[in-house]
Amino acid sequence: MLPVEHRLSTQAQFKTVMKKGRRVKSRNLMIHFLSARATLPGENSGSSVELSTPRAPRCGLVISKAVGNSVVRHNTARKLRAAFFNLVKAEHPALGVDAAEQPRGYIDVVVRAFPGAASLTTVELQRELELALDKAFDKSFGAKTHTSTRQARQGVGR
Repeated sequence: MLPVEHRLSTQAQFKTVMKKGRRVKSRNLMIHFLSARATLPGENSGSSVELSTPRAPRCGLVISKAVGNSVVRHNTARKLRAAFFNLVKAEHPALGVDAAEQPRGYIDVVVRAFPGAASLTTVELQRELELALDKAFDKSFGAKTHTSTRQARQGVGR
């Protein structure tokens, strides 16, 4: 189960992320990704939203009846929550946590599951979620910094 600080819980939070965030589709998931960078007083915020205090990344799930019956939907939701929390614990760069475990801003993610997601394992869903987050991060902030971070994490170029 995701801790409270990592959950999107109100309809307004879901709507904001889905309307203002970037959308990335993978084979079995669609994510809506909204981010803001924390700015220090007097710092030029550019196009990012100013945020006085950084907070933990948050996730919300949308799993329709097309995915399966109640048991299948709940199993899929449980796997997706575990996948998101594993990425938070692993300090995935797209989730806005730096190496010193300090949030750099905030990231809100709404994950929509397609019917094929029900047949995937937690590890497969985590990999697909990670790739979708990488794409969303690259769209939002440019590929240069994040791609090198991703390659370093995967051991590419060593």
